[in-house]
Amino acid sequence: MPHCETRLGTITVRLDGELDGATCDHLRQLASIAIAAGATDVRVDAAGVTYAGSAAIRALVEARDLVVRGGGRFELAAPSAPLRKVLEVLGLRSVFA
Repeated sequence: MPHCETRLGTITVRLDGELDGATCDHLRQLASIAIAAGATDVRVDAAGVTYAGSAAIRALVEARDLVVRGGGRFELAAPSAPLRKVLEVLGLRSVFA
């Protein structure tokens, strides 16, 4: 489950372990809540991700789109090697750069 911290209009979500369909709904919900609460920026610290399935990638893209459409900034910080590899294979590294 993601861990959150809010500071000066930025919400930081720390992701650890395996990201799959069972855990990714939390990420989408957190992005919605952050925007509704007035956070302008969402930072996702993904250094601790050990596995990222297709549901994780979909959740990250949806969260990013939601934040950007709301006028905020979405940052995928320190993606782990397994997550970077999946993003590279899918051609999505530039989306989160």
